[in-house]
Amino acid sequence: RLKGAARIAQLRIARIEQNSIIRNGKTLKGPDVTFHGELEISDGAAFADRLAKGVGRHASYGFGMLLLRPSRR
Repeated sequence: RLKGAARIAQLRIARIEQNSIIRNGKTLKGPDVTFHGELEISDGAAFADRLAKGVGRHASYGFGMLLLRPSRR
């Protein structure tokens, strides 16, 4: 979902679990995956737009957040 905006330079899965949320009185389950890695940003404006909307296929349900920090390099 970041195609054209960023490229994954390194990636590993650090944690996977299922979480539940309540939305409109319904309980929904969704994945909670923590990835550790590095992205190379190729288009800053497109990346910012995708980041604001969420990137996972469940972003409309509140799943799709990215937590970013600057590279240590």
